[in-house]
Amino acid sequence: MMRKSGSLRRMLASDHSQDVSYGAPRRAPMDVTFAITDSAQRAKLSRSRAVASRKQNVALSYLNYELDKELEQLRRDLVCKRGVLKIQSTPPLRVAERGSLVNADGTDSTESGNKTSQNSRCTVCQEELLQGQLVRRMFMCCGEVQHAACIQDLLQRETSCPSCNKLILTQREIKELDEPLRA
Repeated sequence: MMRKSGSLRRMLASDHSQDVSYGAPRRAPMDVTFAITDSAQRAKLSRSRAVASRKQNVALSYLNYELDKELEQLRRDLVCKRGVLKIQSTPPLRVAERGSLVNADGTDSTESGNKTSQNSRCTVCQEELLQGQLVRRMFMCCGEVQHAACIQDLLQRETSCPSCNKLILTQREIKELDEPLRA
């Protein structure tokens, strides 16, 4: 067996913490207690950041939920108001003698079906349609006649006809209202 030279023995027996530094300053060996303490502090900091991040995510989720709910309510209000405008775009009618309908200004109504329905009751308030009252015909669906004030109040909250439950606005009209909201 070959005997190792003295300089080689010294080099092998020396501290292995002497790494090749390539010009970087040599670091002193770290104390084990300091390393454990430092690691625990970093872990604690990481856990606290994770908790803060989860809290922030929950808050953002709640905020998004509330904003979505508010947007849906605004959309519904917009559709209701558009429905009221659609109903109000036709001239109001007045109940005349024997249940016939005339324009509110007193001229004959030229629309087809210028008589009230058989039951001559407002489907909103369930009261009888009496001579002289202002009414509106649901021209876009069933053609039923309701008190003008009743249908206006109802359509502030609802989007469909009180008689047949058909939507007041067409799908195309609703889509036109939705486009600016989705942009």
